[in-house]
Amino acid sequence: PDKVKASNIAAVSIEIGSWKRSAANEGEIVAKFYYAKRRLIWEILERGLMNKMEIQWGDVIGLHASLSEGTLIIEVSKPPVFYTEHDPQPRKHTVWHPAEDFTGGQASVCRLHTLRFACGVLNKHFERLMKYDERLRSIS
Repeated sequence: PDKVKASNIAAVSIEIGSWKRSAANEGEIVAKFYYAKRRLIWEILERGLMNKMEIQWGDVIGLHASLSEGTLIIEVSKPPVFYTEHDPQPRKHTVWHPAEDFTGGQASVCRLHTLRFACGVLNKHFERLMKYDERLRSIS
């Protein structure tokens, strides 16, 4: 897994508790699976800046994917860590600063994260995730 390239998957929407965002354009919501770092990351573009939340694989206690519907539901044991983009520059690495919960507090208290993807987009990435982590596969 250390040499496996991260999965970057454009999502259609994300929902955590009563907080919901839908992507008007591709890339406004991105789910990332980092195999080497063993993290799930959700990035959401709002008002020209990216916000992200990071979830350690060890904090995932439930995982369900409906590949036919393009839905991924993650249950976490503790809140994610939040970041916001700082001073974005074209063609430069993103600089992230710690941030408050940008979901109106929903991600700090709600354990279920629901992401929706266009049909067929999630399939190979989810299969790869299941291949590389036995614990996640066992709770799926």
